[in-house]
Amino acid sequence: MGKNWSGIKIYQYQKIDKLITDKEIDLFEKQIRLVQIVFKLNNKQIDEIPVTDFNERFIPEIDFIFTTKPNNKIPIYFEIGKIKYVFEPRVDNLTAGQYIELSTLCKDQNKIIDNLHFILSVICLPEKTKYDSETVIDRSNLFQKELSISIAYPIALFFYQLYLNLIKNIPQFLTTEMKNLNKALEMVIITNGLPKNGDGIASLTHSPVATLTNGNISQN
Repeated sequence: MGKNWSGIKIYQYQKIDKLITDKEIDLFEKQIRLVQIVFKLNNKQIDEIPVTDFNERFIPEIDFIFTTKPNNKIPIYFEIGKIKYVFEPRVDNLTAGQYIELSTLCKDQNKIIDNLHFILSVICLPEKTKYDSETVIDRSNLFQKELSISIAYPIALFFYQLYLNLIKNIPQFLTTEMKNLNKALEMVIITNGLPKNGDGIASLTHSPVATLTNGNISQN
């Protein structure tokens, strides 16, 4: 059975992606380096492969890189060792800490593949555990080394599409929340008979209110 994406770990995929997109390297050199990555060969081992053997045995084995894509079936969970990791597909269930991390990791679209293991370590947590930023580095290193791209790719692609939709709607969401908050404060004033001017809590409701409009904050 030939090589395929299921046998490629995240760290290998990251190397493959950089190599494929490098316009300074010719096709033959790319093929040599791809064989080295896929078969996990060192420089000495690659140097000792006869050209005929290289062309007849190894080149066909890396054909999947150019002709197929990683699996697109999204797993809800996966296991590494004896630990079960769960993917939370609902972006609105993210904690503030997760959102902050992901905002940084996803800021530059050109860095998504480089940050793939970090992104997954934020959204895929050990079963029955809560997000803890102090565990992200260790988990990301584990994912990069051990997790198949066939599992990582569909999760990351699905999440990134949801994330883009989320950040697109955040300005409108914040504006709506601010309006709701202002209405709630007005009701407190009316219900408790508080004066609308002067010192204290009531005066705060008539201080300049920050409003988010089209991504810009203004005071009214």
